[in-house]
Amino acid sequence: MMQAEHDTILEFVPTISTRVIAPRELIEVLPALTSQLVEVVNSGAALGFMPPLDEDLARDYWISLLPELRSGRRLLFVATVDGRVAGSAQLVPSHVANAPHRAAVEKVFRDGRYLPREFG
Repeated sequence: MMQAEHDTILEFVPTISTRVIAPRELIEVLPALTSQLVEVVNSGAALGFMPPLDEDLARDYWISLLPELRSGRRLLFVATVDGRVAGSAQLVPSHVANAPHRAAVEKVFRDGRYLPREFG
């Protein structure tokens, strides 16, 4: 592939990044996470909620994570595409003495408007 073709292709590839959200940063992503959770659950995603899920219940869910986020018992990852929240995942490290190397991955979802299936 020639450099010019490579550069042209890269112009269409979104800038995707993932970061851990600190508890104090939750307020910044709360509206996007709330609306995306409502959308994916009401579209049939199995994330531990029964559809129909409304905005209030979804927002309360995210806020309920704060104690675990503050204590480090849960990590909240947010994926962004060109600066917009495009998905989320949670990592729950094991706190059992014989399993410090393990963790559970929970509530993984993506917003198809920003992150197409081929990136999910």
